[in-house]
Amino acid sequence: MAASIRKSLLGFSNTFSRCKVTFKVLTCNKLHSINVAAETEAVKSQPYHLYSGLIIERRPVITAELNDIEKRYSQLLSSLELERSHLSSHELRHKNDLELAARKLKGEVDENERETALLTAADMEDLWNEEKSKFNLASRSTEADESGSRSTHRRKLDRSLYLLVRQRFPPSHNFHWVFPQGLWREGESLRQTSERVANELSPGLTLQFIGNAPVSHYRIQYPSKTVSTTTSHQGAKVFLHKAMLQSGDMIRLEEQSTVLYDEFMWVTSTEVKEMVTSRYWKSVQPVLHEY
Repeated sequence: MAASIRKSLLGFSNTFSRCKVTFKVLTCNKLHSINVAAETEAVKSQPYHLYSGLIIERRPVITAELNDIEKRYSQLLSSLELERSHLSSHELRHKNDLELAARKLKGEVDENERETALLTAADMEDLWNEEKSKFNLASRSTEADESGSRSTHRRKLDRSLYLLVRQRFPPSHNFHWVFPQGLWREGESLRQTSERVANELSPGLTLQFIGNAPVSHYRIQYPSKTVSTTTSHQGAKVFLHKAMLQSGDMIRLEEQSTVLYDEFMWVTSTEVKEMVTSRYWKSVQPVLHEY
């Protein structure tokens, strides 16, 4: 009987010890979770720098060159149109001129037909061809295309071009190739910040903004060491608007009163991909359309 009681008490003691250990482990895990949640909330409470910028696009000036399939399809449509079309007034006139000339050789022309105009359809074609020979088509390439310069939008006339600038950003103040953007100021809307950036960028540009809402955005996370030593902000959120170039060009750097950048380029979407980081490209690629 006594042995049975001691065995029961020993089992209860072991069970209590295991429960005590389990309780301590659960308590430690819970405290750890609370600390992690508190740290997360502390990080979230730190504000972001807000930037607003704009993607300035110069639309194609001329049509793009046809590829091989497009050329063959165009030739097919032209041949079908020619086969199914009726004779034009010029072609009918030329046909009548040939019939009249044949009757003249046979002496079957009456007095009224002899007084017809001496200028035939063939003569008109000769005059048109002479006028055409004096007309020279403008070149599809420009001086910038020949020299390889990217400092003007007067290049790649058959493609859309985008303005990229080499801009410095906090907290590291390193230069990066990005679309023009500036720090948001208290009291401004994001569109107003973009308009201010455009004016500071180059007053000579005339732009048409596409709507009031941004077309793209991305987030920059500052290094933790930087956050603890140089700034209380944990990163930056950048919102980009879309604007179409109407007229004007970039002013040279030395002519600017406020320099937001040290270099700029007008580049195609393919060239944008080559110049920016992969993460930046992933954010802006969906709004860089090629038609």
